[in-house]
Amino acid sequence: MSNEIVWNSTLDDRYEIVVTRTAPYQGELTISESGKILHRQNVGLMYNAAFGPDVADVFGWQQIAIEFIDYQQH
Repeated sequence: MSNEIVWNSTLDDRYEIVVTRTAPYQGELTISESGKILHRQNVGLMYNAAFGPDVADVFGWQQIAIEFIDYQQH
């Protein structure tokens, strides 16, 4: 069960955002560009993402990625 990709997305055709399960109800969000990890942080998995990620989790992960990337560009 651990190290399973729960969700992934590409932002601005440049940044890969991936949430990987690390333990029950826990995951790790990574933001990378061209294979280089730029940011890594622990995140929660609502309902253990048993049937896929919860919409609220996805929204939160998107916000983390957008804020991180916007901050990098200033």
